Amino acid sequence: MTRFVYTEPGRNPLRRGVALDDAYLYAGGRVPLGHLNLAAMADAFLRGQWLGGGGGVRPLDLPGAPPGNVPVTLVSGATRPLYPKDPREFAQRLGELAVHHSGGPHGVAAQAARAAAEGVPLWLARRVAASPAGPVTVTLDRALARADVWADGLPAARLRGPAGRPAERAGLAAGLALSLGTALASLVPARARDGGGQVTVASAHGRWTLRHVDRRSSAVLRDGRPVAALTRPPRRSAARGSRPLLRPLVAVRHAGGAEPLDAVVAHLLAAVCGVGDATGSIRLGSHTSLLGMPGGWVASWFTDVATGKDGDGLGPVRGTPRHRRRSGIYRDVFRELEPGSFVEWMVP
Repeated sequence: MTRFVYTEPGRNPLRRGVALDDAYLYAGGRVPLGHLNLAAMADAFLRGQWLGGGGGVRPLDLPGAPPGNVPVTLVSGATRPLYPKDPREFAQRLGELAVHHSGGPHGVAAQAARAAAEGVPLWLARRVAASPAGPVTVTLDRALARADVWADGLPAARLRGPAGRPAERAGLAAGLALSLGTALASLVPARARDGGGQVTVASAHGRWTLRHVDRRSSAVLRDGRPVAALTRPPRRSAARGSRPLLRPLVAVRHAGGAEPLDAVVAHLLAAVCGVGDATGSIRLGSHTSLLGMPGGWVASWFTDVATGKDGDGLGPVRGTPRHRRRSGIYRDVFRELEPGSFVEWMVP
């Protein structure tokens, strides 16, 4: 028998509001707790805070906190705001469940310490690929224009940029800061001699260039020598029932003789740049509507790394008040933040 830790009784027994039990979150559908980023929510909860979109937090001890909406963070790092009738009680119960399923306070502390050592917050989804350098970990949030790629014993590639980059063709790499380990690097899109697009990473460690090969593929060259081939995954790589929660990484095939650091740079280029016919574009940032967003508290926050038609695994939720569903502003925000809306700046 299902034991609810939070439920909202109503006059219509067939229409349940927001509810929570040991295994599922009910909000316009049944979402397994394994689809939520429980460790990140638990870490914030144990520090007396609640986690919102883009890593924003709010103290739980403020009067009236959390507000009427309670953001729920998914494994992709995306968030969707829920509107339970008792926000404080719902946040308390979900926080306790998150701590329990994350190994208790000690388990949460261990995961938080590992994330701090990596230099990447817990709420960002980690995707791992095999390489000659060993496992390469990739994290990405297109809305924040943030990417981190690292492997054991190698300099980490870290890209930072302002959230909500405007949809402008000029100044493609303006505001982006790239580093390889402790060395600063540059990310420069340009036109190749054959007229196709290319992106160059230059640092004290070397010079890498991403060049167009065919419709779905690009090549990475280091100082003019091919070191990796990138291939876009098919749009639908699995049946709906077996679809993973996170989108697969761009396939990276490493050339013989490639150095370990080549794998890190290749995965960075694969994550933040267009591949195939989109070579020469920087796939970061979003519409200007993200500017000034209150930490993903009012609207959904998308990282663009999840599968599913809305990119985060949660459909329309009954916990959203009707007046907010019908609100033109609220509706426009959802439309502008739909996956695929991330602007790709092509080289003019």
